[in-house]
Amino acid sequence: QGAGVRGQGAGVRGQESGGQESGGQESGGQGRLINVALCGGNPDDVGRMRIIKRYLLSSFSMSFFVTLLVLTLVLSIGAIFKMTELITRGVPWGPLVRIVGYNIPNALVYSIPMSTMISTLLVFGRLSSDSEITAMKSCGIGIWSIAKGPLLFAGALSALCLYIQSTVVPYSYERSKTLLHELRLSTPLAILEEGRFVQPFAGYSVYIGSRDGDVLQDVRIYQLLKNRKKRKIRAKTGQVRMDEKTNRIIVDLTDVRIDPFMEDRPGIAYLKKWSLPFPARKPKPGKTKKPGYYTWPELITVIRNPGLHFPLLSGEDLQAEWSRLTVEFHLRLVTSLSCLVFALLGVPLGVTTHRKESSLGVAMSLLIIMVFHMFIIAGQSLSRQPEFIPHIILWIPIALGEMAGIIMMRRAD
Repeated sequence: QGAGVRGQGAGVRGQESGGQESGGQESGGQGRLINVALCGGNPDDVGRMRIIKRYLLSSFSMSFFVTLLVLTLVLSIGAIFKMTELITRGVPWGPLVRIVGYNIPNALVYSIPMSTMISTLLVFGRLSSDSEITAMKSCGIGIWSIAKGPLLFAGALSALCLYIQSTVVPYSYERSKTLLHELRLSTPLAILEEGRFVQPFAGYSVYIGSRDGDVLQDVRIYQLLKNRKKRKIRAKTGQVRMDEKTNRIIVDLTDVRIDPFMEDRPGIAYLKKWSLPFPARKPKPGKTKKPGYYTWPELITVIRNPGLHFPLLSGEDLQAEWSRLTVEFHLRLVTSLSCLVFALLGVPLGVTTHRKESSLGVAMSLLIIMVFHMFIIAGQSLSRQPEFIPHIILWIPIALGEMAGIIMMRRAD
């Protein structure tokens, strides 16, 4: 591009002076540019073409990683706030940081495709507004050659996204669940908050007025009994401890009022001291996981033999479970391929914007991402209704995006 500018400047000076020599320099400069662009075999020309490709790829990758950092931080901000709150309540920060780290792969599944879309529009919009795209095309470099590096980069991101969903996310889920259980056992007091009711376990609502170290003041507990009746417990003070033998969290209360004291008959009891155990058992290892937390081999195995994994289900219920797992299988493929589709759409859209304002590129990116996720939500909402073929709905934005991207790329070329 610099050589072209120098050639054009030489031509202008030649016209102003009326000389023919400068015009010859202009033609020579343009000829050398075309040779550089087309790489006619000269080692120097090949090196210059590599410089152009590295420039495009570095611009795209830099924009992508900055956007990815911002979006991942935004998607993880809720977990970060919760971590900060728990640290202020006395929970060790080490396990909490690890739990937040285990939640990052789940955020990357969504932030990687969005970052690809936004960075593609921003980079190619800037190149178009600075006339760099025009300069390269005038030298014989087609739009497919210009976009080759970013498209290959997006294809690698698609493979990375599929790996994260199929391997990293299930592993992170298991590790996070184990850490949460260990944290609950090691710091039982941290699950209680001052000044509001919390539900640390199923069937219990707990309120504490204030806390002085390990001593709880103004303790109020509502317990749902087996006969669906409510038991109201109020105590002046209380202390939380962990019983390692029974694997339960126990609250030792003083000056207690219990209504009713017996589960099968009414009656209020006033006790000087009383201990209330909370269930805190570790989840059974054979518990059914959500479809999103299956590894890739596990998901394929369950889809092929749903009856072996759900022996108690039959008929419509078994078919609905199979459909739900099939939707998860296709959802991982669609989410991963969206990186490549977003890049394919972003290149021609960025080239045709001709504006320097980054807000336009961000707005177009958000619109495309919103439409894409509308189909994703529709497919997931119908996941238990196989008659609607919900896994096919997931592929609609991919098919439309690919066709629209190829058509627009041909027009831009």
